[in-house]
Amino acid sequence: MFRATLSVLALVGLALGTTTDARADHLENDIVQAHSSNYYTYDCFHPSSIGVAVIGDGDTDIDVIVTDAYGNVVASDLDYTDHCVVQFFSRSGMTYTIEVRNLGSVWNQYEFALAD
Repeated sequence: MFRATLSVLALVGLALGTTTDARADHLENDIVQAHSSNYYTYDCFHPSSIGVAVIGDGDTDIDVIVTDAYGNVVASDLDYTDHCVVQFFSRSGMTYTIEVRNLGSVWNQYEFALAD
């Protein structure tokens, strides 16, 4: 997973528009079951540009959807891979929900990174 960690940080850097790997404020390995979702929350205390990257194990299609406290979709990556990158601009005092959705028929192990 070390190689994936470097890749996920590179993707977060890409989402934030930097030419170098980003420093992840939240980085973890997780598993999402088949036809299921995992959820993360992010509480914003100051306005900033947020980058989220997810790199799966290659077995299924993973999507990432970010919603604000009112249920509005603020960012999404809905392609047909399990490499997802999104960027959004957070508002102070807002809580965001990040959904990692597995569209496949088997579980997918992935790395999740968030940087602000």
